[in-house]
Amino acid sequence: MTRFTCFTAVVLLCMPFAVGKNNNLTLEQTVTLCNALKQFRGLKDAVRDLKYWITTESLKISNAKTRSDEYVTLAEDVLWENRNATDPVERAKRVASNVTEAAKKAETASIETEFRAENIEEIRSNRVAALERMLKEVAGHNSNWRVRSAAEKCKGAAESVSSDSLNGTLLELFSTLPEGASEGLEDDTRESSGELWKLEFVLYNVVTWRSVALKGESTVKELVEGTKASITRKYNLTLNQTQAVCLMVEQYRGLKGAVDAFTEQAVSRSAMVSKVEERSQADAKRPGGHMDQVKRAVAEVAKAVSKAQNVFKKVSRYARNLKSIRAHYLPLMENTLRKIAGNAADEKAKKAAEVCGGTAWVVTPKSLDDMRKKLMDNFPNLSERLESDTRVVSHMLEDLNTSTQLITIASIAVRRKEVKLNKTMEVAGVASLIEFGEGRLSSMGSAASNKNHNLRLLLFSLTFTLVGLL
Repeated sequence: MTRFTCFTAVVLLCMPFAVGKNNNLTLEQTVTLCNALKQFRGLKDAVRDLKYWITTESLKISNAKTRSDEYVTLAEDVLWENRNATDPVERAKRVASNVTEAAKKAETASIETEFRAENIEEIRSNRVAALERMLKEVAGHNSNWRVRSAAEKCKGAAESVSSDSLNGTLLELFSTLPEGASEGLEDDTRESSGELWKLEFVLYNVVTWRSVALKGESTVKELVEGTKASITRKYNLTLNQTQAVCLMVEQYRGLKGAVDAFTEQAVSRSAMVSKVEERSQADAKRPGGHMDQVKRAVAEVAKAVSKAQNVFKKVSRYARNLKSIRAHYLPLMENTLRKIAGNAADEKAKKAAEVCGGTAWVVTPKSLDDMRKKLMDNFPNLSERLESDTRVVSHMLEDLNTSTQLITIASIAVRRKEVKLNKTMEVAGVASLIEFGEGRLSSMGSAASNKNHNLRLLLFSLTFTLVGLL
């Protein structure tokens, strides 16, 4: 064989896979490319189905979490009402946390699904367009009519495309096409297969998590509903028991008003003390404020102000704690009334629960303690925490009342120190800030004016003291 003949043979063998030369593909090669095209066409439906099932299973997990959370809320009510339910309630909470964890994983999986689906679609759309152009060229120009017919009839999409079927297509490409003849197609097939496998694995995981979530929800439900019979019996109350609950609810409703009243009084006193502090500091900076007797008087004002401010901090702390306890228990007790209205066999008790919408006008440490004792008389197994916290509320309200009185006394002491400061400054020949504000600066040499001024200060001090005591 001549060198020319050999060269011609090599060229003819390589022509089918040269760039832009697809006219001499064999029938087997054409069928292989057609199968690859059908796989890529069917890939869209495969991804759509996977997304659908992942979304569906994730929704089941989310719904299981919602129901599980509702059971946990009911479990909290059970724990508040029945101290003996601690163990099953805690178990229910632990199982519910597993359901929550499954829901979080499913949410993350949904994000991953969208990301991988977008990657696959980008590869798929580009590869389908390229293969369709190639087969169209073969159908129009290949010398073998069987090849042209196979290329022309390459319609439709493969059903049930999976990572395994794509791997099968990849092996078919390796065995049919010469090495390196279609690297881009092989790379796209390999990458699509890998991404699709990851989506399939996501679905596998989501199905597993769904099983965990539904089983967890069932367990939580069983644990909580195991106490429902006792709960129903517990809410089947007598009229006296219902009235005891109502009276305590009314006390807790009115607690906010009582706390606000004490707080407003304390805030008013604190504001007055702050103004005295500002005036005394300003007086200390006036001409003659450096004198020893003036400095001592200013220091006494500052000390009295500090005591008043410390008392106000206590008032604020007591008020904050009382409102926090109220915010915790009032919704629970309101819910108890609703359940009594729904479960009580006694129509009078049911009606008493339904109409219990009032608020106590007077809430005192004694009224709270009286209601606590009445509640304990009617409910010997009342939650220890409620009883304990109600005792705390009663004592704290007493402390709030005492602290409010103390800040009133402290504010009076502050005002007295300011009066003393003003008198000291007057004797020392230093005009006070109040005198400048009222336009009462008079000649320091006038004895009559000094006497009138001292009398006004004394009357003001006595009036303030009486108002504070009232």
